[in-house]
Amino acid sequence: MITSGIWFDDYNFIYSIKNRGIYVYNAKDRAYKTLKTGEGDFRLTSVYGNYLNYDRTSMEVNLD
Repeated sequence: MITSGIWFDDYNFIYSIKNRGIYVYNAKDRAYKTLKTGEGDFRLTSVYGNYLNYDRTSMEVNLD
């Protein structure tokens, strides 16, 4: 079950699953990628530039 989700750009949807991790789905290529795994709520709050904010922290997102 998806905890939260946010569009990174026109094709990439970033979503999280509580206590599992943060993932991205590319709607154009129909491909999945894991960005982070572990324990936590992983509540996504915003995207600014190449940074994803979640759970009062942030991480740089590189989708290349």
